[in-house]
Amino acid sequence: MLAAFRTVLLLSLFVVWSIIGLIIGILRPRHPENTYIMANRLLSLAAPIMGFKIHIEGEELVKDIKTGIYAGIHQSNWDIVFQAKCMRKGVVSVGKKSLLWVPLFGFVYYLAGNILLDRANARHAVGTIKKVASEIRDRGLSVWMFPEGHRSLGKGLAPFKTGVVYLAAEAGCPVIPVVSSSYFSNIRLGRWNNGHIVLRYLEPRVYEKFESNRDAKAAAKALHDEMKAAQDELTAKADALNAPEGIAPVGTEAAEAASEVKAAPAAKQQPSGQENPAVKEPEGVKEPSGEK
Repeated sequence: MLAAFRTVLLLSLFVVWSIIGLIIGILRPRHPENTYIMANRLLSLAAPIMGFKIHIEGEELVKDIKTGIYAGIHQSNWDIVFQAKCMRKGVVSVGKKSLLWVPLFGFVYYLAGNILLDRANARHAVGTIKKVASEIRDRGLSVWMFPEGHRSLGKGLAPFKTGVVYLAAEAGCPVIPVVSSSYFSNIRLGRWNNGHIVLRYLEPRVYEKFESNRDAKAAAKALHDEMKAAQDELTAKADALNAPEGIAPVGTEAAEAASEVKAAPAAKQQPSGQENPAVKEPEGVKEPSGEK
């Protein structure tokens, strides 16, 4: 019942978000502060609806930054909700060009001023970086990117691609890492309280032009390792906040489900076409449609 009620509320919020987004987008198409309104002010409301409490640390590190590249951790499509409060004025996101074809969302996303790229064409990667760098300089923007390039879905922080450091060097602006505690296994729409998510801005990093791709890969790895260490720390902090509220540490339920699968005797295989009761997916982990 609670899950159904929350689903109705989330769908209602999406309708309101879409209507407001269309009005704002038509009145001032692709204005650099449209995304701030749509994310920070509206999408962030979905977090308490889902039973999460958001904490943000390190805001003093970014208060004077005019343009920069915000590097977030891409755990799931719900990131647009849980990281929305970190979306500052003048920040737009970089997304796949295919998002434009997502009904209603794609049009609102474009009008909000976000940058759409053809990621499938790797041959044009250098031109793409120059294009985004030009947008940053000409429009005085900051951009939000996910260096992993895809969702981790609770499997841990994936290796970073080099695009984020190349872009920072080309645009002449810093990278601001934005780290969030792990949350994927805690999404339970049928549970009243889903606990705490802790986000933190890390110290901005500045990159010069790279002598070789090896140097860029080393820089991307160093950024990854710093953010991974911070994520482990923030996850432990979130677990400590969740413990008095009776919420298991992140990943515990998924790990228990996986151990049940491994413990199932091989000899007890079910006939073809019949469900094996020992093999269970963790319940309640759902994602919105589409991928960023």
